[in-house]
Amino acid sequence: MKKNIMAVGVGALIIAGAFYMTAGEGNGRAGIVFPEIKLSEENNITESNDFMNEEMTELVSCLEEKGVVIYGSAWCPACSDVVERFGGYDMIAPIYVECTEEEERCREEMHGTAVPEVQIEGEICRSNRYPQELAEKVGCEM
Repeated sequence: MKKNIMAVGVGALIIAGAFYMTAGEGNGRAGIVFPEIKLSEENNITESNDFMNEEMTELVSCLEEKGVVIYGSAWCPACSDVVERFGGYDMIAPIYVECTEEEERCREEMHGTAVPEVQIEGEICRSNRYPQELAEKVGCEM
């Protein structure tokens, strides 16, 4: 967990440093400057991303074993938000049902009419759309 916090912190610092405001070239207006970012071997983002991907893969696998299913639609902003919290469609695929592609399955399995709908062993789980919340709810380690 400490590695995740550290990786997220390093990523946030890099992003924050990449977008800072400065006065424009003599015109008095603010502009966005993209400074060159140099990473040392200690701050290797690829390694951090690989670690986070591996951890998220393990979490999704555990959630799948515990009967977690998330129903969503590509046109739904809240669904896209959930997908991004898990690291994207490829990462969440084992527990995610895209209702625009699997309409019949969604009609048969969903209890409500709104997406995203999170279910644990067939029962609706309200307001647990964050990976860490779902992990705690079903007893998966993060």
